[in-house]
This record gives sequence, structure tokens and C-alpha cells, in this order.
Amino acid sequence: MATTPYRDSTRGESEQREVHVFATVPAAPAPGRRVRSVTPPAATSSAFAVAVA
Repeated sequence: MATTPYRDSTRGESEQREVHVFATVPAAPAPGRRVRSVTPPAATSSAFAVAVA
């Protein structure tokens, strides 16, 4: 987990508040399979992003 002292808003402004960034180890699908959907945890109360390569 990383913590930053601010975040950028969609309006291009800097919001001075502590932000936590979480990550997990990469998880690859089995060969020949594709990711069709991702369901965020029910407790997610803010932005949620997923990167798929």
C-alpha cells in the first residue's frame, strides 16, 4: 500500500487529503482464456481501477 498527500479531481484541482493506493500481485488468466468482467469489492467507496494486459 502507498499513501499520497493529495489527489487530482476530475475538475483538474488538487484535493489535499490522504489517499491510499492498494495493489495485488499480477494474476494472469489461463492460456487461451480472456478476462470478461471484474467485480469490485462491495465495500469499495471510491475509484476502482483494473489493468489487464
